[in-house]
Amino acid sequence: MRFLRTLVLLGLLAGVVVVGAAWYLGGQRSSGAVTGGPVAGMDASLADGGSRRLTSDDVDHLRAAGWTCPDLNTVGYWIESAELTERGGAPAVVADLRSTAHTVTLVEQHPGSTASTMVDGATGRTVSTAAFRQVSRNGTELWVARSGTPATSDVVFRVADAVYSLRSDTSTADAMKVASVIAAADKAQVDRSAPAAGDGVLDRVARVLSRMAGQP
Repeated sequence: MRFLRTLVLLGLLAGVVVVGAAWYLGGQRSSGAVTGGPVAGMDASLADGGSRRLTSDDVDHLRAAGWTCPDLNTVGYWIESAELTERGGAPAVVADLRSTAHTVTLVEQHPGSTASTMVDGATGRTVSTAAFRQVSRNGTELWVARSGTPATSDVVFRVADAVYSLRSDTSTADAMKVASVIAAADKAQVDRSAPAAGDGVLDRVARVLSRMAGQP
């Protein structure tokens, strides 16, 4: 009898663990499209062209709202500073990153997946074939500035509703490697193209179990 009770208890605990994991994972990836605006409480910072220096808590809040704010530690970069500001009349998160040898400025914006044109958030230039060349890397279309040199490069690319502008003091090849890491981080964070779903435990469990089964 004691052995049977132990088995029942272990079964219940296993169920709690599975449901808890599904709640967490389902919640991590369930978000509607980002509308382009910042999170509540930060929008006042953009009044009259202002900006707001972001703390680590601010970055966490933006990530929870669907912004990627990618962590580039895996390629040797750390964030020196980040701010919420405007670029081209639209909200933008601008992060200055540094490695032991190089610097990168990354601009993240969310104009929406239906925007007809892309703008380089680092320079303000509209992305066109005259100024940029298109290169495919790991399933992402990158637009590389033709004005790049062996020591400077500008790369612009879109993932779902987000546009990323990357300016670095590295070669174009190295900048494209960093861009591929950013694109992978965005795709792993959230499926912004999916409609907003309920946030109940059953919804989250269903989402994560569907992904485990290989369903979209």
